[in-house]
Amino acid sequence: MAEQPIRQQQPAQPWLALGVTLQLTATAEGGRQTALLLDQPFRYRPNWLLPGSNGAAGTAVLCASSDQLAPGGSARIVIIPLIEDSLPLWSEAAEGDELRMLEGAHTRGTATVAWTAPTMLPVPADDSTRFCTWAAGGQQWQQ
Repeated sequence: MAEQPIRQQQPAQPWLALGVTLQLTATAEGGRQTALLLDQPFRYRPNWLLPGSNGAAGTAVLCASSDQLAPGGSARIVIIPLIEDSLPLWSEAAEGDELRMLEGAHTRGTATVAWTAPTMLPVPADDSTRFCTWAAGGQQWQQ
């Protein structure tokens, strides 16, 4: 099957969401020059290096604990894999795994996986609410 980018208008299909705590690299250490804008669902789409993987896999950020994240800052974010072909790789991610966030060839941050959860694509409203409540600092994730 050809790789398909994430779409909100496609028929519902089983998918995956991950809650992570992201720590951006400081500018002085090679991080971004400007704040990361996280105010719109699915707008920011970083690539990640996962444990045990030789290649990068992309995601879209559904929501975050902050609308803007300055270089060196940290936030809770919920990420959704971009393409179906990467789901087997993402399904291997486990609580406590460390991921490297990339922009092009540059590492711009690291994230620690807090949880993974099945969802659908498009993400149902009730899942989105639970995921974003966690990102905003709400209760510990519960399936």
